[in-house]
Amino acid sequence: MYRIQRNLININGKTVRFAYPIRAVEKIGGRYIVLTAVPYEDKTTINNLYCLNGNGELLWQSEDLNTVYPEYKDSNMPYENLTITENGIFVSDFMGCCYHIDPDNGKITGLHYGR
Repeated sequence: MYRIQRNLININGKTVRFAYPIRAVEKIGGRYIVLTAVPYEDKTTINNLYCLNGNGELLWQSEDLNTVYPEYKDSNMPYENLTITENGIFVSDFMGCCYHIDPDNGKITGLHYGR
């Protein structure tokens, strides 16, 4: 069970604070996938997807986009949308890039362009 209040999430009595408001939370097994909103003026925060366990402990933050795709360093953007399917975690940015994220470790395993 969880409860969100702006940039705080309470999971089973443990409160976790994020730097920015929480945009979405999806539960996958006993873990919570958290997508935070990033203000437009913050040009440095782009890896805004996190995984917490049932005790509110951080298991991972999404892999660094600039490390995986250094050729797009100037155009990499924070994630805007979160979708979880039987095939894993999918996040997309404002420009329509969709990334597949491994739910076990937060690694980026694929990229698809287009909406």
